[in-house]
Amino acid sequence: IPDAHFVWEGKYNGAKVIVITPEFNASARAADLWIPLKAGSDNILAMSVIYEILNAKMFKPGFMKTYTDLPFLVRVDNKKMLRRSDMEKAKDEKEHIHFEEQFYAWNAKDGKPALMPGTEGSDKKTLRLSDFGIEPLLEGVFEVTLLDGKKVKVTTVFEMLKMSAAKFSPEATQKETGVHPD
Repeated sequence: IPDAHFVWEGKYNGAKVIVITPEFNASARAADLWIPLKAGSDNILAMSVIYEILNAKMFKPGFMKTYTDLPFLVRVDNKKMLRRSDMEKAKDEKEHIHFEEQFYAWNAKDGKPALMPGTEGSDKKTLRLSDFGIEPLLEGVFEVTLLDGKKVKVTTVFEMLKMSAAKFSPEATQKETGVHPD
């Protein structure tokens, strides 16, 4: 409510306001489009929107590679993010804690996993990936060798998101949300 004036200023300056809510309220009355949905199904509708964004490729890969965790690697066997502690032995408990807070992406430049700068445990407090020769991939399945010598398959958070969103086409969610696919 305190920030509502920004929405209405945007509307007066040409923005379209869409309100998604089960009830027709004061905000819906003033909106350009009101999308009524069944109560409690907003998360399902959000996944349908993500499904559409992914299918129409309405995203910016450059932004995603730098400013999100979408290129980070996830172990296929346990669905956990690949951490430095999975790949390297820490010399002490303090270093182990830092290794638990560092993640990898697959580097297109050398075809290997690369530690991502800017994560909580990283000593490199920047997101300038080019400074480190890193060009993360958003898609693919790769194989890495863990600290114990075991080989595991890894994929990206983006691939996992795509797999999760695949179940939420607007046609598949219409009955639960009450929102027509159009």
